[in-house]
Amino acid sequence: MKKQLTLDILMSNPPAFAGFHDAPPPAEVKDLCSCIPEDLNKAGPAIDAFLAGLDQTMDDAQKMDALTTWLQSHACIDDAYIACVSCIETNPTQSEIVVSFTESGVKKQLTLDILMSNPPRFSATH
Repeated sequence: MKKQLTLDILMSNPPAFAGFHDAPPPAEVKDLCSCIPEDLNKAGPAIDAFLAGLDQTMDDAQKMDALTTWLQSHACIDDAYIACVSCIETNPTQSEIVVSFTESGVKKQLTLDILMSNPPRFSATH
């Protein structure tokens, strides 16, 4: 009985490491790829919507892992990796994710700044 109850709880509440929602982007940005390479800053609302859907019990590293995985799932992004987590000492701290994409046959990189507020939110690119 105890094992079945545990299984029922796990099935109804996925573990935190797998527990992020792929929240639909707001109306202004229907597709993250429509912003690349034109202006990744326009993707801020879609990124914020994704971050707002994350399990808020996840730690900062887990949230950045989830965001990186989500970014990598888009066909227009060649690669994404975490440059640092909560490494920029602002209030709140900031994290950085480097995004690679190809524009007219040329590989390019941009760094996303993510404010580690609750929920985290997109700040800028550079």
